[in-house]
Amino acid sequence: MKNSSMNKIPFAGIAACLTLYLFWPSLEYGFFWVDDFYYVQQNECIRHLFSGNLFSLFTRGFYILWTPLTTLSFGLDYLIWKGGPFGYHLTNCILHLTNIYLVFYLFKRSDQDLLTAFIASLFFAVHPVQIESVAWISERKTLLCFLFFLIGCHYWKSFLKSSKLLQGGLAVVFHLLSVLSKPLLLLAPLLWFLEAFLIRVTNSSSPDAAPSHLIGRSAKTRLLTGIGLAISFFSLSMTLHYLSREKAFFLPLSYTLTERILTALTLPWYYVKNIFWPVSLSISYLPETAVFFLHPKVLFGGMVLLGIITCFYFGYRRKSPVAYWIFWIGIGLAPVSTVIAMPTWLNDRYLYVPLAAAAILLVNFTRRVFSARRLFILFWLIVIILLGMVSRSQLTLWKNPMKLLEASMKRDPRSFQSRGWYLHGYLKFQVDNGNPAEKILSAAKKILENDPHDPYAVYCVVRSLIQENKLDEALQRVSETLKRHPDAAYLNRVCGNLYLAKCDYQRASFYYSAVPDKDKQESSQALLDQIRIMLRLKDHEKALLIGKMAAFKIPDRPEIFLLLAECEQRSGEWGDSLRALQKGVRLHPENEDLRHALIRTSKQLSLLAPSVES
Repeated sequence: MKNSSMNKIPFAGIAACLTLYLFWPSLEYGFFWVDDFYYVQQNECIRHLFSGNLFSLFTRGFYILWTPLTTLSFGLDYLIWKGGPFGYHLTNCILHLTNIYLVFYLFKRSDQDLLTAFIASLFFAVHPVQIESVAWISERKTLLCFLFFLIGCHYWKSFLKSSKLLQGGLAVVFHLLSVLSKPLLLLAPLLWFLEAFLIRVTNSSSPDAAPSHLIGRSAKTRLLTGIGLAISFFSLSMTLHYLSREKAFFLPLSYTLTERILTALTLPWYYVKNIFWPVSLSISYLPETAVFFLHPKVLFGGMVLLGIITCFYFGYRRKSPVAYWIFWIGIGLAPVSTVIAMPTWLNDRYLYVPLAAAAILLVNFTRRVFSARRLFILFWLIVIILLGMVSRSQLTLWKNPMKLLEASMKRDPRSFQSRGWYLHGYLKFQVDNGNPAEKILSAAKKILENDPHDPYAVYCVVRSLIQENKLDEALQRVSETLKRHPDAAYLNRVCGNLYLAKCDYQRASFYYSAVPDKDKQESSQALLDQIRIMLRLKDHEKALLIGKMAAFKIPDRPEIFLLLAECEQRSGEWGDSLRALQKGVRLHPENEDLRHALIRTSKQLSLLAPSVES
């Protein structure tokens, strides 16, 4: 037994070293323009996570999802690495390496021999569809979710073997951690229940009588499965709550039920193609909206789905592990199919979890095909080398967001033309890197050809108009777009700025107040601008009211305490001004302006104290 466990170490170590070599260049990459901007770069929550914001992670959603543990991990990264991308990429690589070892060890505990477990885990580790989950910092949530899921699976196997409730309870705890990282594997408790049913009892003295510990375990199994499903339901309800609050449902209501079902049947085509032929991967795919049953991709998807259901049925009847791994694939894709079926984007990261089960099924299938052991090893050696080469080629694209976008546009031009998603990225890349205004305008105008009132494209055009001092034209363009998109935070703030430039303080204040609270960055800046306008209008009472509200809503902005202190001083409340600055210094001890303002106010208050006493 000792030798067997020792033999696992070289296999797991080889898989980890090869994977680390493959993903090592990603440590030098920067932040990616999609999601990283919101999750890390502009996320004030992670910068002040341990100064009163820790509990708020679990009481509110962030960027349309409820993923408190993922945000917590970003906060820990910021605590160690600050704003540089190296540490965030390093954490992603470490999580992926940990998942590889846990997958390998899980295969071993599922009665697979060392060679099969090693090849399957290596296939899972180096497959090109994994690049997106590891190289994209924001996809930390998928890595964390799968990590806790795998740990929970190991504890569940220990529970099925020992029937100790503690082991099962730990499995439920890690399931909770998994859904707190990402609401993906919500059906994991059903996988546990299936595994408990498929276990063959070999230690019973009588073939007709079930052992007593199995009966007790069955009751415990139902209890723990029910608790796990209750946790999943709670996570789903929280996610739907924040999705509805942010108005971010992804399913257009203009599609009929038939179109929804037929389009969902085309999804296996994309999944199978990306697993077996991963040479033209993109950061996003747009499935065709199928309207008739004889569509080739619908027929292919229907046959694949029928084959999977058939294999699961016979595996279930024979109590074969095949049923377990097929159900694993199903729970990995189930939440995805409900979100992306009509028609939005498919992503490679959706295959991160199902690929582990697909890997063990493929390796076992080829083990039966190649009866000769050497031929089997040679076949998989060639496959792994080819996959590694494709993965390294795909990984190099993530170094330069522009190259990645250009490659994605070439590989999936339909998604580019119909959604403009890549073009938005190209446009933002031009803006963020200070490229010539001609390129920005050219990209924005391409978007406006399909949608004349696209908020972000209009925003870029208006910025160019402001630079050319065409304020009236810019104001007219923004006002027309806001009639269709009243919740566009950056447009409301730009409109407020334009009226502020015209010294129309009342209208400027109106548009600043119209900035939605859900866009924290724009909302916080709009509140600060409102306070400045009220001070300029000498409406000290309203300025003080807005300042107190802003200090409660956005305590992570140090300038809010400077403005609040100024409002208190103009209202004659020097004691409250001092307390506001003291609170600001406690929350932002590194801010020099707050410290200097506190010293000045303390001196001024000491001078005023005698007159107050007299």
